[in-house]
Amino acid sequence: MKKDNFKNQLASLGGKLKEKEDTTPLQEITPIQNRSKSEAEKTPKAEETKFTVHIPTDLMDTIKELGFKKKKKIKALFVEALEEYAQKHKLSE
Repeated sequence: MKKDNFKNQLASLGGKLKEKEDTTPLQEITPIQNRSKSEAEKTPKAEETKFTVHIPTDLMDTIKELGFKKKKKIKALFVEALEEYAQKHKLSE
């Protein structure tokens, strides 16, 4: 008897849900305004090439510490160091 009562209540619940109007609020989506083109033009992205190298672990640990202290990414530190080295040892043209 309890089982029949549950089935009846469940069936009536389904009917009530169908009759009731859905009042769930819908989220409105609006596009983000585009950044000005002048902002993007100020920092053009240079072409990059992937370069993989194995270095001593102690040296890498030191580079990570420097990056943390200077709040710079490791990539930026490597690029700065290589640019400085290349400028210093630049071949005469």
